[in-house]
This record gives sequence, structure tokens and C-alpha cells, in this order.
Amino acid sequence: SYCATLQKQANDEQHNAARLRSELAGKKQRREILELEAEERRLKIEQDAELEQRQAEIRAKLEEESHELKEAALERKLALNKREIEAKREAMKGEDAATIQFLTALNNMGVDMTAFMCTAGGMKVASSVLSQAASLQKGKCKEEHTIKGEINVPKIKAEGNSVDIAWSST
Repeated sequence: SYCATLQKQANDEQHNAARLRSELAGKKQRREILELEAEERRLKIEQDAELEQRQAEIRAKLEEESHELKEAALERKLALNKREIEAKREAMKGEDAATIQFLTALNNMGVDMTAFMCTAGGMKVASSVLSQAASLQKGKCKEEHTIKGEINVPKIKAEGNSVDIAWSST
């Protein structure tokens, strides 16, 4: 019976050892699964962070490009406005030159300009020319007296008491 007891004890120890090995293998397997899950979570967090960083970089680049495009559009608009203002200024100079030429011609013919401009007849004769003077238009630039960039100037012809005004291009 000593052998049987010893045999039973050896069998119990083997059974316990097998059970412990099985438990140890199960725990090892669960630990490996937990480590894999933790590694997967870590990789996902890294990937999400990298994705967010790339998206932020792309947004910043798009905002910068958008800003540059808006700035270029504003610069083009500013240049266009500057050219338009310069063109209006040149047109005003031409119209003013025509007015000055008209008044100078009257003065050269010996007309008393003060008396001339204070009479109804003088104003009637001068009004068509003076109405074209851009500098007398309170900021308005009349373009109807220019044709294809040419400036129309008055040609004054005086005979006796009458003055004829004809417009011609220069």
C-alpha cells in the first residue's frame, strides 16, 4: 500500500504539475494577447497623431496658398485701379489742355477774359469748352471728348463779332 500511496502521490504531483503548466501557459498566452493589444493601441495612437499632424500641415499649407492667392488678387486689383486712375488723370490733362488752349486763343485775340466770362454771350461761347474741362467737373472725368485715346481740342475761328468753335483730334 506504500507503493500505491506513493504512486497516487506521484500521479497527483504529475497532475498538479500538468495543471500548473497549463495554467502557466494560459497566463502566458493571455499576457502575450494583452501585450499585442497594447502594441496595437500604441500603434493606433501613433498613427492617429501622425494623421492629425499631416492634416494640420495640409490645412496650414492650404491657408498659406489661399492667403497668397488673395494677396496676388489684391495686388492685381490695386495695379488695375492705379492704371485706371492714371488713365483718368491723363484724360483730365488732355481736356484741361484743350480748355487752356481755348482760353489762351481767346486771350491772344485780345479778348478781355474777365469781361468775356461775365457776359451771357461769352459764357454761351465758352460753356461748351469749359464743360469739357475735367478739372472743372468736381472730380468727374468726362470721356466723351476723347476718341480712341486721341484728345479733341477746340479750333477757334474768329470773324468780326462771332467766334466759331470746331473740335478736332490731335
